Amino acid sequence: MGNIRYTKSGKHAFEEGLSLVYSIGPTGDIAVILYPFRSEVNSPFEDSILLGVIPPDQAKLQKRMSRDVKDFVAYGYVTALDAKPTLSELARISYLRFIKPTHREKKYTPSASSGLIDKIKSASMSGIASGLLRFITLAAAVYLGARYGIQTK
Repeated sequence: MGNIRYTKSGKHAFEEGLSLVYSIGPTGDIAVILYPFRSEVNSPFEDSILLGVIPPDQAKLQKRMSRDVKDFVAYGYVTALDAKPTLSELARISYLRFIKPTHREKKYTPSASSGLIDKIKSASMSGIASGLLRFITLAAAVYLGARYGIQTK
């Protein structure tokens, strides 16, 4: 930290914890997790961001690494006390916080976008069902009218 900051108790404030972790699971899949800077003075609202789980494939891992490092650097600027993040870094981390699942207060939290995607799917399915029912009703009316005709006296 460039400026000396003090905690409420008057001690020097220290930051710790900015990490980009590639964790290999028992099946060989690799979980990619970002951990933010933390201090006694300030901490972000999430404990970590899960960037993804990738299969044990070296080519996919190599393709992904440069993007993960860019996310890591941006996350460092956004969560550090004395850093001044650029607008693109703020946008990048805001996007990650919206689109990726996080851990908050040691609990898994699905991404905010997953609820939005579920609502969009639900609305589109009800629209499709409504359209199909209208078509089926019209087709049935035409069929019955053609088959039995309109009876007049």
